[in-house]
Amino acid sequence: MFRQIRVHPDDSDLQRILWRADPEAEVQDFRLTTVTYGTASAPYLAIRTLIQLAQDEGHRHPYGAAVIHKNTYVDDILAGASTLEEALHVRKQTMELLEAGGFRLSKWASSHPQLCLDGDQAERLFTTTEGVGTLGVIWAPAEDSLRIRAVPRLNSAEKPTKRSVLSDVARLFDPASWAAPVLVAAKVFLQDL
Repeated sequence: MFRQIRVHPDDSDLQRILWRADPEAEVQDFRLTTVTYGTASAPYLAIRTLIQLAQDEGHRHPYGAAVIHKNTYVDDILAGASTLEEALHVRKQTMELLEAGGFRLSKWASSHPQLCLDGDQAERLFTTTEGVGTLGVIWAPAEDSLRIRAVPRLNSAEKPTKRSVLSDVARLFDPASWAAPVLVAAKVFLQDL
């Protein structure tokens, strides 16, 4: 996604790199013209670009714009619908909106088989049997279930300590708060230790 976002020409001078193919070659000077993955501003620029796209093209694709505004986390979109017809409509509008900005939606998965039969099966990189990981959880489309990996690092010979239990609880990444009831119970347990 980052390489699909152009940097303003006035700012590309700030993204100069020096390069040489081998140690004996002359050093060459290049300017990067797209957002560079790994820079501090890259996530912000990606999100801001999508928001601007939704604002600019939202009148043509209102459902797609709503998905971009409410269901996007950097380059992951997690959206759903109540009916198959609504899901087809939301997917179509979201894809059209992203294509209007030069973004091609290529990785997607669905728990409904009909959403996977539109002739673009080869473009879809996730199968319905494998889990799709995003935002710290794994979604299994075939079962339509969410999984959170929580593997304690202790073996059966070690006695758990407050520090080791706290470390295991802190390792759980759940920014969407889907596991909040479990995490709250674990934190209450820690307070009682």
